[in-house]
Amino acid sequence: MRIPKRLYFNPLFRLFPKTSNENHIFVVGPPRSGTTLVASIISNHPAICSFHSETALFSWRETFLLFEGKAGRNSYQYHRLRQQARDVVSLCDALAAECKEENGGRRVLEKTPQHVLYLAFILKYFPKAQIINVVRDPRDGFASSRSNASIAQKSAAGFAHYWKRCVKSRQRFGRHPQIYDIGYETLVAEPDKTIGDVIAWLGESFEKDILGPDRMKQHHLAGSSRFRHLGGPINPSSVGRWKRDLSAAEIATIEEIVNGLHAPPADSSA
Repeated sequence: MRIPKRLYFNPLFRLFPKTSNENHIFVVGPPRSGTTLVASIISNHPAICSFHSETALFSWRETFLLFEGKAGRNSYQYHRLRQQARDVVSLCDALAAECKEENGGRRVLEKTPQHVLYLAFILKYFPKAQIINVVRDPRDGFASSRSNASIAQKSAAGFAHYWKRCVKSRQRFGRHPQIYDIGYETLVAEPDKTIGDVIAWLGESFEKDILGPDRMKQHHLAGSSRFRHLGGPINPSSVGRWKRDLSAAEIATIEEIVNGLHAPPADSSA
């Protein structure tokens, strides 16, 4: 079977990229950790806009195959920008420029959870970017993942191994001036303080109604059946759901694999 020529260009598109001068915001973390909630709140800020979908630009995935919905672009729009960009960093900046032009705002927020595995790339080629890493108890994360068909890790063991890989990827960088860690449990218990702290870390002014239900309902993800909860109040009701949703065997499997691994200090920055 012949390999399509475009597949050879995927790694080349990621080699020797230019360095971005943009101060993008990247939201990353293990799956089902609350990255969508954090991204939707922060992108309600008038100075910040966000893509309407994840981009997965920095993972080793197919970049040259046309499909609908990448970063909110249709196939034609995405193909046009990719043709004009000489590397994946240039493509990210071009997508961000169009996002700002269409939605307003001085900065762009990009949320792809698995980009936590590509922190070295982001830190190197986006030196002015700020990265928000969201972490959650892996037992609750797995319980939440079972209601989302798009999560690749279907078993407790598979999820735990992937969660561990994501956390270790973050821990490699220790306390870093470009990375801010948010604990999901802290966020839902004290949303005003948690978001206020991260907005201050981003260097933006805090707007009280950023967490208001009316503002949240206006977010583009709130209209999706998968994210209906974004239009409701933030509360800690999902914390500890693993106690009722997981079997004893699943709990034991996750705890054995995680084996005392601690997530990065929640709500911290250098």
